[in-house]
Amino acid sequence: MEEYTREQIQRADDTDLYVFLSGRGEQFKRCGKEYRWLRHDSVMINKNEWYRFSQNKGGHAIDFMKEFYGLSFAEAVKELLGEEGVGETNRRTAKEDAGRQKVCPIPLPGLELPERNESCEIARKYLIEQRKLSEQLVDQMIAKGDIYESKNYHNVVFVGRDKEQNPRYAAMRGTDEHRYRGEAKGSEKAYGFGHIGTDEKLFVFESPIDFLSYITAVPEEWEKHSYISLGGLSEKAMKQVYMEHKNIRSIYLCLDNDEPGNERCRQFVSMIPEEFCVFRLEPAKKDWNECLVAGLHVKEMAKQICLRDNRENLIPVTKMSEVEETVVQWLWYPFIPFGKVTLIQGNPGKGKTWLAMAIAAYCTNGKELPNALPIEPFNVLYQTAEDGIADTIKPRLAKCGADMTRVRFINEDEKQLSMTDDRIEKAIRQNNVRLMIMDPIQAYL
Repeated sequence: MEEYTREQIQRADDTDLYVFLSGRGEQFKRCGKEYRWLRHDSVMINKNEWYRFSQNKGGHAIDFMKEFYGLSFAEAVKELLGEEGVGETNRRTAKEDAGRQKVCPIPLPGLELPERNESCEIARKYLIEQRKLSEQLVDQMIAKGDIYESKNYHNVVFVGRDKEQNPRYAAMRGTDEHRYRGEAKGSEKAYGFGHIGTDEKLFVFESPIDFLSYITAVPEEWEKHSYISLGGLSEKAMKQVYMEHKNIRSIYLCLDNDEPGNERCRQFVSMIPEEFCVFRLEPAKKDWNECLVAGLHVKEMAKQICLRDNRENLIPVTKMSEVEETVVQWLWYPFIPFGKVTLIQGNPGKGKTWLAMAIAAYCTNGKELPNALPIEPFNVLYQTAEDGIADTIKPRLAKCGADMTRVRFINEDEKQLSMTDDRIEKAIRQNNVRLMIMDPIQAYL
């Protein structure tokens, strides 16, 4: 039985489970700061901790390997570290471990991946120090096996996978002054190096380093989006992503800002089906890595150009939690509130108009409505579409005792009034009106 030092055990137990398991092809759904394991949807993971809600149990990385993979303690530590126990010659320092390649991709027949180097330090140093990529991002990609260092020539190898996480493509980039570029034998252009997220956005780049440069500059929730590098200017990988992943609705073309890149963007617009929105993110310099190395602020890196936008206009909605409660102000409690539309209903000839006139009289004289408090007199607008003003409305108002100086109406001789007429708002404002009567209201709809 192998033995491990306390330092090794602690490092194993501190393993980021999301990074480790993603490298094994496991799928997750992000939930805030945690990840839900899709194989067991009651299991939530946060860094090196996990909890299984269906059984009310949890723990750290070693416990996880024992619980779900049936490993012994020593086997769990070995699996997490990729190291032998005490006495073995391949134990590494913490610094060496950071550059170690934990996952070796297993290619499908036809793809000949370059043999990996034991250490990834040269490739890692090149990406972080020369290309200015995020150290955390590079280490995450190495841990997943999506980036590794080749044994011959020490090239950086970027692995592209299919939907089942099988390696189908590999781009290679030299780390010395010659800057070699190439692809592994048997690579399929339809499966570029990238990342598949959960939302509707797909970002398209020419090279893996440009893709990584972009998310180094814009790291906020980057894992939600999808990204693909084409390995040049072929459209195959882009098409493969939006055809396989039906959540994609918006495509952002992030190709180089040079003549071939700009021309290819124009061609892509005609290739991409009409149901997709298409935008151009044009880098301020030739490509995204040049912008990153130059230290440009993210707001200066690019301009966005809309090439096709067929998104449905969003309907403005407000959450009830955002509504500030107010108190209803009443003209006549509990029948007529201020600021609302109140309908008086009844059979013909039963006094609806007389009631409306009586209310107008109370308001213009400041009298008390039945079972209501007295009010200060105010102006009223009275619009009618049924009765004559001079021969019917005024005599009836007078009989009700209304103050005729406070009862007013909008003249409709030249133009008939409607509910959408801006004269209503102006008349209310200019005459300090607090009550408007429309008899009948359906005549003004």
